[in-house]
Amino acid sequence: TAFYRARDDKTGYEPRRLYYLTEFMMADKDQSGSIDVEEFINIWYTRYGKEEADAKMTEYFGDDFSAGSIEISFTKFMEIQKQASRKTRRSASSMLPQVKPIT
Repeated sequence: TAFYRARDDKTGYEPRRLYYLTEFMMADKDQSGSIDVEEFINIWYTRYGKEEADAKMTEYFGDDFSAGSIEISFTKFMEIQKQASRKTRRSASSMLPQVKPIT
């Protein structure tokens, strides 16, 4: 499914933006064009697990994320996803086997 392929993709070849759009639309229950922190936390708990999601939320929002007053637009959502994806890909690229050139 798209969820597992986008979640597990370490190469960057899967259409992540389409997945993120779908994920955002599913989380935006009132269809206001923005999601609150609680909805965002649910997305990241599903994706990363509780401990890592809490660490990432503190990294991106500081300690204010627990207040619940933050609204995240789709543009902001995509910026956060890009930053998180870059960090994940950087750490995953060091795990890929290196191919020796043919001489």
